[in-house]
Amino acid sequence: MVGLEAEMVAAMDDILEPQQQQKVEAKRQEKERTAASKTLANSTNADKKAKQTAQRKGDASTANTQPSKEAAKESTGKKADSSKTADSSKSPAADTNSDGKTDADETIVWTMVIVPVQDEYRVCEMSDAQTMQCDKVCQSYHKELVQLHRLV
Repeated sequence: MVGLEAEMVAAMDDILEPQQQQKVEAKRQEKERTAASKTLANSTNADKKAKQTAQRKGDASTANTQPSKEAAKESTGKKADSSKTADSSKSPAADTNSDGKTDADETIVWTMVIVPVQDEYRVCEMSDAQTMQCDKVCQSYHKELVQLHRLV
């Protein structure tokens, strides 16, 4: 899937003028920097939360008290969330159409691959003809990406 996405991006890049390609590349680099910053922030927040949780557990064990109602709610909520995830992963065919296509696969590929790629290209102010060409490229690769996603 990653290779096919790279082919799609290359095909779209071929439609653009050199100045437009530079704008798109700058947008991609900005996106990568933002993602790296968010990853670092999430990691830092996760570390802080883990320390706070460990500290609360330490306080609870030294005080020899029962867990608070909030902790019980958090625990119950986490169990419910994980069971939802497990249930939804068990039956991907539940959303299957009569023609055998799965709506979830279509949606995932569209929202996780096609739309982000299209967003990168909005920055370069394409002509109507270029936009139509890029849309055709996205549509043709969308079909192939969905087929591959179904195999995963």
